[in-house]
Amino acid sequence: MSSHAIVVSSRFGSGAGVPVTSPRLYTAGHTDDLRQALIYISDKYPRAPLLGLGFSLGANIMTRYLGEEGDRSRLSSALVVCCVGAPILVDLHGLTVFEALEYGEEWS
Repeated sequence: MSSHAIVVSSRFGSGAGVPVTSPRLYTAGHTDDLRQALIYISDKYPRAPLLGLGFSLGANIMTRYLGEEGDRSRLSSALVVCCVGAPILVDLHGLTVFEALEYGEEWS
């Protein structure tokens, strides 16, 4: 019987009621937190294969991390999942981006 450990990483300050304790400004482009977590886990469990799963913004961070690290990545494999759909922009009066582009109007 094999056992599995699951680690969940949330972006700092991304949860309701979670205080931001870092002096660093938030940006979705940072991969440092993920990198440091993977280094810590791989050092603590050196024989455990690490599998990554990134969803939505996490998919962006995971993809960027993999691109930055290349063959140095601590992950054995990764799956990134994004929500695909037409975003609704309030300043376009509820139209999707695609609908607004079809009208060909300039929105100021």
